[in-house]
Amino acid sequence: MNRNYCLAALALLMILFSCKKENFTPDTLILEPTPILTDDRTWGVVTEAYLKIVPEPGEVRDSVATLRRGEIVEIKATLKSDNEYWCRIVFQDLTGWVPRSSLNLYDVRSRAETGARMIRDKEK
Repeated sequence: MNRNYCLAALALLMILFSCKKENFTPDTLILEPTPILTDDRTWGVVTEAYLKIVPEPGEVRDSVATLRRGEIVEIKATLKSDNEYWCRIVFQDLTGWVPRSSLNLYDVRSRAETGARMIRDKEK
C-alpha cells in the first residue's frame, strides 16, 4: 500500500512540474549596488588635474565641486551610462558622480593613500 502512495505522489509531482506557462515574462529585478555584486574597489584617487563632481552621470555642465589630482574619494556605486562608467563618490561632505576613467581604483584606503602620494610626488 505504501508503494501505491509513493507512485501516486510521484505521478502527481511529475504532472505539477511538467506544466509550462505560456508567454512567461519574468519580472524585472533591480538590485542595489553591494560589494558582493559590484567591484570591490571602493576608494579612488583623482588622476586629472581638475575633475568636476556632477549631480548625475553625464551632466558635465552643472558641477557640485571640483577635485584636484591626488585627492582621495570613497566610491559608493558604479553605473554604466552612454558607454562610459561613472562612480558615485563621497568627498568630505560632498556627494556626486565622476567618470571612472578619471580615477585610479583601490580596494582599501591605505592603498589609495599610497597611490595619492605617488601622484603628488610625480608633480614635484
